[in-house]
Amino acid sequence: MKENDYGQSITRRKFIEKSIRTAIVCGLAPSVLFKTRPASGLSLCDVEELCPEADGKATWKDVCQLSRKDMETFNMDLTPWEKTPRHSQYTYVAAKLAPPYTATEIAYMLTVGQHFPWWTHEGPMGGMMINNRGGLNYYTGQREVWSALSPDTLEDYLYRWPENKIYMWILDRYHKPALYRYTKFLQNVYRCGKTHEKYSDKWHFYPGVQKLVTEGEARYSDQYFDRDFTYGDTAMIPWYYTWRFLGTDVLYNNDTVRFPDARKEITIRNWDGQAIKQDAGSLSIMGKDYPAYNSNGGVPCYVMEATANCDFFAPEHKRLILWVDMYAHRELRRERYDLDNNLMAITEAKNRLELKDKGKWGYSILIYLAWDLKNDHMSANHYDFHRFPRTFEIDPEKPEAYFRPNPVFMESEMFPVPFSTMVFSDPEAFYLRPKLMPEKFPSARKISLSKQTLKLVKAQNEEKKLVFI
Repeated sequence: MKENDYGQSITRRKFIEKSIRTAIVCGLAPSVLFKTRPASGLSLCDVEELCPEADGKATWKDVCQLSRKDMETFNMDLTPWEKTPRHSQYTYVAAKLAPPYTATEIAYMLTVGQHFPWWTHEGPMGGMMINNRGGLNYYTGQREVWSALSPDTLEDYLYRWPENKIYMWILDRYHKPALYRYTKFLQNVYRCGKTHEKYSDKWHFYPGVQKLVTEGEARYSDQYFDRDFTYGDTAMIPWYYTWRFLGTDVLYNNDTVRFPDARKEITIRNWDGQAIKQDAGSLSIMGKDYPAYNSNGGVPCYVMEATANCDFFAPEHKRLILWVDMYAHRELRRERYDLDNNLMAITEAKNRLELKDKGKWGYSILIYLAWDLKNDHMSANHYDFHRFPRTFEIDPEKPEAYFRPNPVFMESEMFPVPFSTMVFSDPEAFYLRPKLMPEKFPSARKISLSKQTLKLVKAQNEEKKLVFI
C-alpha cells in the first residue's frame, strides 16, 4: 500500500471512499474534496481581484484534508446530537466539558469574555459608525461592568446558573460628542435558555430632559439601535445552534481589522492607563504576549459552522461561521448568513492579554469591527483597557444595589477616564472593509455583493484606504 498526500497508508481508492463518507457525514458536497469553485455570486475574475493573497500557499484545510496530527487538538466527534449525553437539568447542554474538545464544547467557552471581559471592571470605551458615503459618527465614554462569571465558574454557568437570572450589569457613561455628554445607558444580561429568550433589559437616561426611559427587553437576535451588529454578535449562546467543524485556517495580522495606509500610528493604554504609541501596521491579532503564533506569525484557528436552532429562538439569520484561535479560544472572525444563506455581516477583532496570571483566560478585546454587507455600513468599538474597579464598589451578592435604574443614580457622575486617540472623526482614517476571502471553504460560504459594493471593495484593495460612493 502506498501513502497518499495525507500520510495515511491506504490505497487511493479507499482514500476516496473514506473521504466521500466523511464529507457526507460532515454535510459537505463530495465534489469539494477534489476541486474548488468560486464562491456563489462572484465570478472567477471577482475572486482573483478580491483575494490576491490566494495566489500564495493556501492557509486553510477543510475537515477532509486534515491529517491525524492536525486532528489531535480537537475531537472530531460525529455522534449525532440526539445521541450525545446531556446534562440532567439543562438537557440542551452536553454533559461534559473536557479536552480534546468537540465543536460544541469550544462554543461553550465562547460564552465567557468575548466582547466583554469576564471580570468586573471599568475602563474607557469608544465607537464609530460610518456609511458608504463617508458619513461618520463617533462617541467616547466610560464603561462599568459587574460580572458573576469567571473561568473558574464556567461550568457553574453552564450547569448550575438558572435561566432568567442576571449574570452581568453594564453601565455606559458618554462624554463625547457634546450631544451625548452625560447620557447614560444601563443594561443587564440574562442567561438565555429554551424557556427564556430575553437577553437583557435596557434603560437610557437623557440629562437634557432629566428623563429615564425604559427601553424594554432585548432579544438575542435584535440589532443595536445605532450600530451594525446584533446583541447576538456581542455574545454567544451556544445552545441556540448546532455545531460542526469546517476545518482549520491560519489568520495573519492583515486578515482582521486592517488599517489604511494613511493611518501610521495608534495610541493604546496599558493596564495602568499609560498611553503608548505604536505602529498601526504592527498591531497583532492576539497581542505581543500570545505564545501560540506559528513560525510565520499567524494564529492557527478552528473554523466552525453554527446552524440556528429554531426550537430556541426566532432567528433572523440561518448560520454563523466562526474563526476561533486554538490556544485561548478567542473569536477572531464571525460571518452571519441570512435566511437565504447569503453572507449578510462580518465581524472581526483584535485582542490582547491583560491578566497575565490568568493565562488564556486573561485575554480581552481591543478593537471590534462589524460590516453590514447589504447596506455597506461599518461600526467599530474600542475598549483600550479593562482594569479592576477603582471608582466604585459592588456587593457581589446584591449588584442591583449599585446598578439602580432610577434618575438619581443615572444622573450621578464619575471622574471620566480620558480616552485614547483610537476614536476620531476623520472618515479616511477608518478601518478597511473586512476581507471576504471567497477562496476559503467555498462549499460552505455564499457571498453575493451588489455591483456598487463590489466596485468599492476592489477600489479599496487597490488604494489601501476606504473608498466611498
